Amino acid sequence: MTIMINPFDAGGYGLAEMTQAINILPNITTRLGQLGLFRFDGVTQRSVLIEQSEGVLNLLPSVPLGGPSTVANRDVRSMRSFSVPWIPHDDVITPQDIQGVRANGIPDAAEGIAFPLGTLDTFVTYGAPANLLETVNTMGLPIYARQLARPDGGAIEVRTEASILPVNKRPRLAVRLFSSN
Repeated sequence: MTIMINPFDAGGYGLAEMTQAINILPNITTRLGQLGLFRFDGVTQRSVLIEQSEGVLNLLPSVPLGGPSTVANRDVRSMRSFSVPWIPHDDVITPQDIQGVRANGIPDAAEGIAFPLGTLDTFVTYGAPANLLETVNTMGLPIYARQLARPDGGAIEVRTEASILPVNKRPRLAVRLFSSN
């Protein structure tokens, strides 16, 4: 009898290992991604509360229940709450998939918005934890990945998810361009 070895049982394919591995890969799908304007800032909650003062948006820090509150200043300001969207994606690896390699490619898209380069702390992407018990109240990462073997051994389910919210903290710096053509 031939012994079949499942390469995914060898270790290194748990949530922590797969999430670490997928975050090493560059995720540059647009011109903004190529410019590297948005720094990543992990958060522990599924929403962010952003204060606007004099045209600048600032994230208010979350504090533990019963902890000290943030102190308000007397400037004219407003508050906005944003939910961090959840973007899940599932795939399946079948035995046939392990035997070959498939190519990936994402086309680039041009945008009609102008913004200055070299500004400090203007663009940020907030990332919330995955929708999993083991990531509750942890600092969010850009993307999470895990694998689950089907009970019948016919395939490996690969589940990925991201909860990210890109924010322009100085919205007046971005202007829409119009073409006369």
